Amino acid sequence: MPLGRFFAEEIAEPLGLEAWIGLPETFEPRVGKIELGSDMLPFEVGFSPEQRSDPVFISVWGNPPLFPTELPWNTRAYHAAEIGGAGGIATARAMARYYGCMAMGGTVDGVEVLKRETVAIGRAEQSRFMDPYIAEAMAFGVGWALQTPQGRFGPAPDAFGHSGAGGSIHAGWPTEGVGFSYIMNQMRADPEDLRSRHLLKRLYEIVH
Repeated sequence: MPLGRFFAEEIAEPLGLEAWIGLPETFEPRVGKIELGSDMLPFEVGFSPEQRSDPVFISVWGNPPLFPTELPWNTRAYHAAEIGGAGGIATARAMARYYGCMAMGGTVDGVEVLKRETVAIGRAEQSRFMDPYIAEAMAFGVGWALQTPQGRFGPAPDAFGHSGAGGSIHAGWPTEGVGFSYIMNQMRADPEDLRSRHLLKRLYEIVH
């Protein structure tokens, strides 16, 4: 079964999510266009010669080179491709509902898409380290990224989810039974990007 169809039948359709891995062409006019902030520089400009001579660094940031002038992520071909690790397209509301479901153990509004014990396995920590290529603390479970001292997923210490290049953040807070999604069009390289941090701080205050 193709990945996009599996995702649709097992996750998106049962939860009523506007989310796809392989976007149907009929929805193409609704897709927002991504743009680069002034600090999101092309590979050959944004990094030093020493960095660009490091084989591991090249494999991370230059294979293919990130952030070209013409972004492939804005093309119909990319939207249509079923790329599991980087090709999902969804509304913020859909991502928030998905993570709300995961935060509540895999069931929301009477619809179970994962068993509670499966979600627990997905959150079980497997690694925690400082990524030397983006200078950021990382932690991962079997299925999702986990909270770190940097607090990328907001104030909740048990948060889990994933972040996207340029500033998008999507996660669940199990203690609060909350899922959220912050999606933007302009990508920024600022590790302390405050656009989502202020919103998540306020959301945490509200649910408490």
